[in-house]
Amino acid sequence: MSEANVKFYNMLIHLVRNDKLYKENVAIKNVWRKEGNTFLDIYFYRKRKSYIFDSVFIHDILDLSNEKYYKNIDDFIADFQDQNTVDEKNNSIANITDKKIFEKINTELIILSFMAKCCGNYTQIKEKIIFDYILKSIPRAKILSNQYLNAYIATLNPSEKDFYNAIDSMNYQNAKSIKKMCFDVLKVCLADGRMHYSEKKYLAELLQNMREAGIKIDLGL
Repeated sequence: MSEANVKFYNMLIHLVRNDKLYKENVAIKNVWRKEGNTFLDIYFYRKRKSYIFDSVFIHDILDLSNEKYYKNIDDFIADFQDQNTVDEKNNSIANITDKKIFEKINTELIILSFMAKCCGNYTQIKEKIIFDYILKSIPRAKILSNQYLNAYIATLNPSEKDFYNAIDSMNYQNAKSIKKMCFDVLKVCLADGRMHYSEKKYLAELLQNMREAGIKIDLGL
């Protein structure tokens, strides 16, 4: 899904269907006019699918990132087209801030997501632990919808090589932050009620790096 390349990625939209309003968190990927009608290509985080809608079925749009409200579809189109013009001048599709929000803890997210998936038993509980870690570490991430955050977490699929690179490149000067991450790594490992062999193996590697960096941590194992 290419919503990460779209400025309007954190939207709350009300759709009209059978004279009722339905609320969805979405990314709006494209807008165009054809034969007098206006169409929007919309990605739904809940369904993780894209659909094309005629604008007549859109009641209103709210950009959760800046709380800008669009009741008139023409106002939204004007902003959408203005952004595309800026992007063309910058030779980029949409230079948005979502990835930058996560940059601060990118290394930790690689470690957490790898540990969550290394035993082949990835669960919603593990996803929630990573979700909470993001909100604890980056208060600004609260401007993002829950659906967007969960969709972003779902895209994290680091390899074993990524994991080892991450633990080698951690900022070991920030011992307090690293210790907090290690406790969340332990939560991930114990989320299904047991510690799998692969989890023990990679956790041992992580803790060994901690010791070599002079960081002592007792996880109660």
